[in-house]
Amino acid sequence: MVFSKIGLESYDPLAATQIRVVVAMVAFMILISIRGKWGEVKKGVKNKKALKWLVIGSFFGPFMGVTSMLIALKNASTGIVSTLSSTSPILIIPFCILIFKERVKPIEVLGAVISVGGASLFFI
Repeated sequence: MVFSKIGLESYDPLAATQIRVVVAMVAFMILISIRGKWGEVKKGVKNKKALKWLVIGSFFGPFMGVTSMLIALKNASTGIVSTLSSTSPILIIPFCILIFKERVKPIEVLGAVISVGGASLFFI
């Protein structure tokens, strides 16, 4: 986040997200080529139900999430943005309990608290 804040000094957050997406696509293409997994990619693209959820998840997670985070970084301090963005583990715990009926272990709650606590050190 600190490097993103420095890089965003005079740059558009949407353009920065597009650069991240393009670089990630190229990196994945190289990795898939090296590992020889293009057959699995082709098989995955044929699964329309999975592809639909992949597109939806990719749009709202990496694209909208990262763009929103970069907009926040451009307009607020790094400490505030990193603390708020690190709260996702804490926000997920109630969903695991209420929707998925999973038992949450104390070590998982501790990990979520440490995540937020570590990010909040940027305030200091």
